[in-house]
Amino acid sequence: MHTLRNRHLFASDMIVIMFAAYFSFVLRLDRLHLQQHWPGFVVFTGLALLVMPLIFYRCSIYARYWAYASIEELLLLVNAVAASVLISTGMSMILSLALLEARVPRSIPLIFFMLVLG
Repeated sequence: MHTLRNRHLFASDMIVIMFAAYFSFVLRLDRLHLQQHWPGFVVFTGLALLVMPLIFYRCSIYARYWAYASIEELLLLVNAVAASVLISTGMSMILSLALLEARVPRSIPLIFFMLVLG
């Protein structure tokens, strides 16, 4: 039963990451259609979907029993999300240099960080 619950948390995290990335761009650009920012969105979202689960697994986020979470788990979660966002941002900046059309506005990672934690 414990493993089943963590699989649901993993699936819900993937959905939250996708929506948080999309709404980060929507909030930054003030429109629902991403137009010329679509390549940057795809790169940033793809990297976030790859990096965040790996960092969460490495930090044992899915091995904890969240019904009895404390401040220690909250700090672990904030640090894991911060590390994931920093790594995803760094990698997307490097890729945006190679793919000139895949630009990500600099405020997107901060908005994304707040949406994922919220």
